Order: sequence, then structure tokens, then C-alpha cells
Amino acid sequence: MDISALQERLRCFAAARDWQPYHAPKNLAMALMVETAELMELFQWSTLTESRGLTRDPVQKERVADEIADVLLYLLQLADHTQVNIEEAVEAKLQKNAEKHPAKHPDKEKQPVGKRVHLLVDWENVQPEGQALKALVPEARHVWLLHGPSQKVDTSSHIECFDEARVVTVPRSGSGKNALDFQLCFYAGYLSSSRKGDEFVIVSNDKGYDAMVEHARLLKFAVRRIEYRKAAVVAPMKTGPVKKLPAALNPLPPSAAQIAWRLITHRRISGAWGQPWSAEDMYATAVSLIREPIPAKAQLAQRACALAHLRIKLQGSERMASPGLGRTAVVAPCSDGSERVASAVGKGMAQGYAPPLAPAPVKAASLSQKSVPALVTAGAKRVASSLQKMHANLPSTQAALLQTIRTVTAQLEHVPDLTEQVLAALVRRQDVQCLPDGKRVRFPRLEAARKKALPTQATGQPKQVPRKPALKKVAAKKAVAKPVVKKAPAKSATKKVTQKSSAKKSPVSALTPPAKQGNQAQQ
Repeated sequence: MDISALQERLRCFAAARDWQPYHAPKNLAMALMVETAELMELFQWSTLTESRGLTRDPVQKERVADEIADVLLYLLQLADHTQVNIEEAVEAKLQKNAEKHPAKHPDKEKQPVGKRVHLLVDWENVQPEGQALKALVPEARHVWLLHGPSQKVDTSSHIECFDEARVVTVPRSGSGKNALDFQLCFYAGYLSSSRKGDEFVIVSNDKGYDAMVEHARLLKFAVRRIEYRKAAVVAPMKTGPVKKLPAALNPLPPSAAQIAWRLITHRRISGAWGQPWSAEDMYATAVSLIREPIPAKAQLAQRACALAHLRIKLQGSERMASPGLGRTAVVAPCSDGSERVASAVGKGMAQGYAPPLAPAPVKAASLSQKSVPALVTAGAKRVASSLQKMHANLPSTQAALLQTIRTVTAQLEHVPDLTEQVLAALVRRQDVQCLPDGKRVRFPRLEAARKKALPTQATGQPKQVPRKPALKKVAAKKAVAKPVVKKAPAKSATKKVTQKSSAKKSPVSALTPPAKQGNQAQQ
């Protein structure tokens, strides 16, 4: 925009209508305020979001444009009548604002205000992406992609680097040899004349632009050409088919149970089995036995120590002198004789286990009344009785079994590690068997008892246990089975009476032999 030419045009416009007497600075300032108020009226009562979307409506956009033009025209006339050079005033004001308000991000002010770098890309010659253009000319702000009508241009990378409003695609309008080159030269001259002070960079490997660039420099235009070369693509080496390694050659990270097994094996090999083992030494040994590169090595070592500690207590006679527990615990080995690591705490303790720093105080009166072995035996009996009543709801894991033991023995006197000792007692009684996988449990006695109660395979019906008949029925059967002594025939009048009397015998006659009964009858 040529401000001086526009002000001259406004003077001629006012003179043609005899408006010069009214164009005093006071009147022009008041008219400027009125037009500004009309512009503000368009956005009255609208929210911030609604004001941003007002110009999406073509009618509203035209009204806003008219009011902005009125404000600018009155401002230009006011500057003309007060002899103020707008370009110099704007430049001076920008400098004052820069001194008054220092920049928080100085790197964003490297590009001088008013000077912009335009990239004119010969797309028929080179096809650089947005990142490549940004690397070639870091100070570039606008991109003009001149391409053939049948060429496909993907501007996604350019929009990502330069913003959507600063990327323009210009299709070639003519045909023939060098048609796009002449069109690009026209755009370079047009933009250079309309945007004074800007710099223009032609991105092309065609050296035919050099003559135009040299002539533009003689006319004091900032125009230059830069070449673009694609990075050489290295062909991939031909190799045979990649064989997938079997799962055994790609081991998974070790689990806490595996590290606990390493701890116990290392302890036995070192010859220190049966001696006190502090928690600090166990943790240091566990860390040294984790040879796999894993990030959470400390947490894995802590969980492994917890599992090894409990397994040793359930299966071995290792004396664990742990300052955290404040005592020494000895537990007899399991009856199954297994030496593999088994987690008696399950997933819950493996994820977060820490021995108590200070055990709860034990009442002397409770321990004096009942010894610890007696409490453990009573707790084992209670748990075994409770397991028999569970039927199909038996716990399948050691963690669930420990929870059941805690629930059943909650009413007993407080004994340190009562849950683990009751579990060890159940294993010794062969009520519970710890499986080698370290997680599951079995109940041999209950399983054997239930197999006996299952229906037979031949008939598929449960065995019928004979019931004892009632006492009265048995007595009646015995009375019928007793031999009856036949009497001599009597008169017909007394025949029925004798039959009834012979059926009803006294208990003494029922026990006498038949011979004696005949003698008594004769008497």
C-alpha cells in the first residue's frame, strides 16, 4: 500500500465534493472516534469466542471491513492535515515500545520487523519437504510452491513448519517449454515490487534463473537462487531371511521366586547353611545374584529376600538373625522334602513385603497360660476343621491359605508369626502340601476323603449304607422266626382260643427248648 498516493487520492475526493472546510483536525478526530464506535458496535454483547467467529459470515465480514476502512481513511486524512508522516511515526513508536517493554523472548525478534523472506520453489525441478526448506533457509517465513497442473503436491510438511496461511500453491497456467520458469520470474518481479524490503529466494537447480537474479540485483532487489540436493539413499545390504529365535533364547526378566532360589542355592553351596543370616547380608547377596539388566533391581532384590526368608522358615533350619524382626526364628522343614523356592505369601507379599520394624508387645500373661507350641497346635486344628467345612471353596494358592489362617486364628492369643507357624504345622500334619511352583497348595487328606465319598464308576450311584431296622420290627421278626409247639387237637369250641394263646407266648416259654415246652403243655 502506497500511503502517500492514497492520501493524495483522498484530498482529490474531498475537493471534488467541497468538503475541505469541514476537514479540520478537530472534526477529523471526532469522525475517527465515531467510526471506531461503529466498528465496536458490531462486536457488542458477543463473547470472545463469538467475536472471533463473527467474520465467518460473509455479510458480517463485509460490515467489519467497511468500518475498518472508514477508520483507516479518517486516520490517513488526520495525518495528512497535521503533516504527520505515518511511516516515520510508526517506526519511531515501535522503537519506543521496544525500549519501554523489553522482550521476554529475544530470539523471536531476530527477524527485523517488515523484512520477510519468501521461498519460490520450482516444483517441477525440485520437491523439497518443509523440514528441508527450513534447514536450507532458517529465516524463511513464506513459501510459494509453483507446480505443474498434473503434479501432486503434499503441503502437510510445509504447513507444519511455516503455518497454513504462509504456504501458497501456484499451479502453472500455460504450457510449453520453460512455461513454469517464466511464471516464476514474473512472480519474483511482482512480489519484489509490491513488497519492498522483503527478500526472495528461488529454490531450484536450474541455472537459467541466474541471469534474472543478476538483473534484479542491479535494480536493488534482494533476490538469490539456492540449490537443493536430496541426501543420497544408501541401499540396504542384502541379507538372508532373519530367523526368529526360539522363546528359550529370549529369556524373560527373572522373577522374585527365581532370585530367591538363587539365594538359597548360593547359601547351601557356600557352606554357611544353618548359620545366622542377617537381612543386610541377604539383600546384598540378592543384588549381586541379579545378573540380568533390569531397571528395578532394588525392588526385585527386596521381594526375593522376603520369599527366601519365608521359604527357609518353612523348609529349613536356617537361623535368620534380622535386626528388623529383632529375634531369631527357627522353623522345621516341610514334610514333602522339596528344595525349590515356593512363595508362601503369594502375589500380595511379593509386590510389597517388609518385615515389621518393631514387633508388637506380647503379653506375658497370655504366654504363661498357654505355650506357643500349644497355641500353634490349637490353631492348626481349627484351620483343619474350617477347611473341611469349605467344600468347593478351598483356597488354591498359598496367599489365600495364609489369609484363611489369619482369619481363623484371629481370636487366639497374640503370637509372633503365628500364621506362618500354623502353616508349617499343617504341612507337618500332611493336611497341606506346598507345590514346587511356589504358589499353589494341595490338601491330600481332604482329597482322599472326598474320593471315597464320590459315586462308584460301575453304577454311577452312591453306595447305599444299610440302615439298622427299628428295635420293634426286629423283635417282631424274631418272634415270628421262633419255633411254635403244636398242641393236641381240642374241641372245636376252644380251637380258636388255643391258637391265639399259642401265638402269644410268654418270654419264658419263648426261650425254653421245644421238648420242655411239650412237658409243660402236658402238665
